[in-house]
Amino acid sequence: WGGLPPDFAREVALDAASLAAAQDQLAVFLEARGVPALVRQRIRLVVEELGANLMMHARFPAGPASLVIQVRLGQGHVHLALEDAAEPFDPRATADPPP
Repeated sequence: WGGLPPDFAREVALDAASLAAAQDQLAVFLEARGVPALVRQRIRLVVEELGANLMMHARFPAGPASLVIQVRLGQGHVHLALEDAAEPFDPRATADPPP
């Protein structure tokens, strides 16, 4: 983002209620800035799916699990960044699941 601060930033505890509240706050923020409904819905889905994936599968050795959500608005673009402190996961390093 070229050193510019995000237009929206939240650190969220990785639990269903906190994630849902952050999604609501993000939706309100985006709507107030004229982001179309379809784009807001897609962004909400991305945050929900990645957050759920972290809640179900990630390991957080350094303490409580959280997710940082950042958004930067550009000319006709919404840039979304999600950051977590989970252990890295490489699917190539695991065995294939049974058929």
